[in-house]
Amino acid sequence: FQNTYNLINKINYSLIKDTDELKEGNLFYCSGDPVSCNEVTEVGYYVVDASTVYTCKDIGAGLTCTKEAIDETITSCDAASVGKLFMDSTGGSNNINLCLSNLGSPTKKPLSITLSIGSSGIYLLEKNADAAANVFGITGSNDQYAIVKVKDKVVTLHSTYDSGLKYVYVNAVTSKVMERGDKTCPPKTGTTEPDEDNILELSCSKGKCKSSESEIVFDTTAKGINVLKNDAGTITVMDSSGLGSATTDDMAKMGIYNCDGKGHCEKIPGYIIKAASTYYKVDASSAAPALVTVPEKTATDCKDNVGLIINESTNKICLDDGVVGAITTGNSFIFGTSGISADAPFTNAANRMVTITDTYIAIDTEFAAENSKDYFIKNGDNFHVYKYMQATGTFNPDEVTDIMVYQKIGTTNVFKEVDLSNTAAFPDKPSVASWTIFDCIKGKCKQAYGYVKSNDATVRYFVIPQSGSSNNDIIASDNISANCASADSGTKKLMTGGALCVTYHDTDPVSLPMENGNTYIITETADFTGATSAKIVIKATANTLTYSANYDDLGTNLFSGYQKISKRQITAQNKSTLSLYNCPDTGICTLIPGYVLNGNAIYTISATPASDVYTPAEADDCTGKLGEIIQKADGAYYLCLTANLDVAVTHTGNYVFGTLLDSNVFASANSDKLIKVSEDFVVLDTIDGATNDDEYIFKIDDAYKAYKYVSDGTKYTAESTSIIHVYKAVNDHDNVIKFVSSLTSIAAETDLSGHRLFKCTSGDCVESKGYV
Repeated sequence: FQNTYNLINKINYSLIKDTDELKEGNLFYCSGDPVSCNEVTEVGYYVVDASTVYTCKDIGAGLTCTKEAIDETITSCDAASVGKLFMDSTGGSNNINLCLSNLGSPTKKPLSITLSIGSSGIYLLEKNADAAANVFGITGSNDQYAIVKVKDKVVTLHSTYDSGLKYVYVNAVTSKVMERGDKTCPPKTGTTEPDEDNILELSCSKGKCKSSESEIVFDTTAKGINVLKNDAGTITVMDSSGLGSATTDDMAKMGIYNCDGKGHCEKIPGYIIKAASTYYKVDASSAAPALVTVPEKTATDCKDNVGLIINESTNKICLDDGVVGAITTGNSFIFGTSGISADAPFTNAANRMVTITDTYIAIDTEFAAENSKDYFIKNGDNFHVYKYMQATGTFNPDEVTDIMVYQKIGTTNVFKEVDLSNTAAFPDKPSVASWTIFDCIKGKCKQAYGYVKSNDATVRYFVIPQSGSSNNDIIASDNISANCASADSGTKKLMTGGALCVTYHDTDPVSLPMENGNTYIITETADFTGATSAKIVIKATANTLTYSANYDDLGTNLFSGYQKISKRQITAQNKSTLSLYNCPDTGICTLIPGYVLNGNAIYTISATPASDVYTPAEADDCTGKLGEIIQKADGAYYLCLTANLDVAVTHTGNYVFGTLLDSNVFASANSDKLIKVSEDFVVLDTIDGATNDDEYIFKIDDAYKAYKYVSDGTKYTAESTSIIHVYKAVNDHDNVIKFVSSLTSIAAETDLSGHRLFKCTSGDCVESKGYV
């Protein structure tokens, strides 16, 4: 460990190895004899060699470090590599370089330095527009730079730098910070006089810097973000009425400022809203606002045009590639990572919150977000979830999977978490009208409806119904059912402890407890979806029972009574309570018949529903046993498709039944239907997009059989056709190939993927080779 960096897991102070799943930790430098180790506490790069670089960032919960190699794809200093390390192999040198700036001096040349003892010093490093690449935490609206200390192969944020002057001055030619009395000022061409155009004057705090021009002292008590008019020192806070009547001369005197209430103001970029559809662009410089011409574009034009105002039937702002937000007072959105438009006022806006008021559109630096907390933003009919990172000031998309209770913030489109441990702030029905339940699966979120239990010392219960937020309510204690003994006394009521009393298949009522991870199937109630007869999936957590159209276990689901189970949970006690449902992403499911395959155990389930252990008949053929599972002399199980055709239940795929008997679990009404055999189930199935007279080939063991789809009755009839033609594999149906009616869409060899040539004779097909 002597004279080495070591990445440590501080939970148990173990060494994090390259092969470990954990890739982030705390960095320690160990040296001396005897060896002692000190923790690294500064943001930056700690370079050993090209293959071993420790990068430490402050993500809001202390320093977090990772080990990685220098990216070999970066070979020079440009806009994308600002703030990054790269290998410079010019002249065979193979040096490790740091890209400081893409702008450099007014000549706009990139600047980089080689990490070596000779290059040690204090430098200015430009902000990378990509928030993920912003190692040094440059997050302010106008912050464009960081002061970094370079010492051989260590580059750290100089958060305590103090020049002793009001401003920090930087040689723009070398990007070196100039100290008091520095005599290395960049000279004007052909003279020894300092070239002020090549000297940057910056206002810096904690190592983060912005142009000194962005800070202004006004005679105003205005606080927060406002549109201010500066008329020869007379400062006016502009409201929408004043902006509406403002002249062109008036507009030239305005800007968007963030003030502290004591006259200290910072000019920030954005748009001034003079009137509906009339916008003035404001940047952080001293330039006057410029009238914006709003182009006719669509969301598809927003790639690399983030921050641009467009007209797509109504005025909207580009947020990301293919994403726009309506320009409506009170709306807030999060900018994505697509490139900023050259015509937009914003810079470095990726993952930042932009807020729209009646007077301006600007990056919101006033929103009181909590570090590492999730926030929801409604855009149209969609909800998006973001985690706020205080260290970077960014809202990053969160791929969370959870059911969460949130409240709308005022009249905005932003939602924050409800503290279920302290619901005293919600004493009555009007106070919970702002509540919304979100059901998220890997960051894809939809609104959910149902019941909520608090974690207060005295537990409280709430209902958030489908009928609208105006019907959100606190459930009074006298409406909490003490038991679930009968339909008359307790059906569809919340019980003490949070269980919901419901009827299952119109029999005796049962209770559904609030237990993490449980999933239930019930007959609909008005609070969940408004329907009264559908079978819906209810998800449970420790604090909620909810329905949402956000279900991810698509297809066949197995239930015992009202509760979802796996086939491994079938027991002698519940074998007669099983049911099968086909569930789409809406969570509104259809009761279906079928078999459950659980090793050597098979269970039959009807659409009544009724279930029991199934013992396959021992038989050598399928005569009189269509739709049944038989056991042949080899001991294996086979599903009978027709009198002369069967398939081993271990051969997963899609097949077609012949004529069934009513005595079969599938019944005669399912004759000629598509069947699916999986590792768990034998159930009816469909092919999405099938239309009348579509022709298919099914692979059954080693044979290929031709069928035609008949939409009347959704059946598949055996074909006796003789043809040579091209077929294409059907997505999500591994043993199904569909007749290709036209080859005009094939423009390149890659378009032939999944296409196969078959020769069929009287419905029996073989794969062939040839030209088409």
